[in-house]
Amino acid sequence: MPAGDITNPRERKKLIGAAILGLLAIILLWWTFFGFGGSGNKASQKPNATPTPAPIRASNRIQTEPPPETRGDLLDQLRPINWEFAAVAASEAKRNIFVYYEPPPPVQKESVIPTPT
Repeated sequence: MPAGDITNPRERKKLIGAAILGLLAIILLWWTFFGFGGSGNKASQKPNATPTPAPIRASNRIQTEPPPETRGDLLDQLRPINWEFAAVAASEAKRNIFVYYEPPPPVQKESVIPTPT
């Protein structure tokens, strides 16, 4: 089978499209597994062993956050859900389709021996 006829414009477009899609696939795989190095600074930084304390404010008033608003919608969302499991309504088979008919064993007739006369 020939590789492709470059003189034919349709074949040339197909080859160029295949090359572009192949290059795009390679770029996306590289980005997925290795990345493009946009966050390289974070890996080189060493984490601090001791956290820095937050600055202490010298004020006499106590700062409290207001309680969150409790709306009726939120309370309705938090109540337990009473959900009863219902069996799927499917018709049951009237017979077992995997059972095959076995004829009963043949009844053997007793052989009658005539009494001698």
